[in-house]
Amino acid sequence: LVIVFDSDVDEYLKAITQCKGVDKIIIMSGDGFPIKSSTTEDISNYTYTFWHLSKKVQQLIKTIEYADEVRLVRLRSKKNEILMAIDNQYIMLIIQNPKVE
Repeated sequence: LVIVFDSDVDEYLKAITQCKGVDKIIIMSGDGFPIKSSTTEDISNYTYTFWHLSKKVQQLIKTIEYADEVRLVRLRSKKNEILMAIDNQYIMLIIQNPKVE
């Protein structure tokens, strides 16, 4: 996860949002609280769900290799692809349509 200074966050989000297929970007604290989003819709369900998922994935990885850390989780459904970049202080979600050409 790339952490940028506050003055650059909006430009950074805008650049990612303009990539083909990107639907939403959500940045949340390591505790699951929303910080920034590229959407105006209520994102509390996303932040709650994906914060819990990040904790479960981290627990799973620790059972496989204690010294290892999760950095990126990629989920794909029929309709969407979700990238979850995990850092100590932040979690970034990118929700995209992988079928967009």
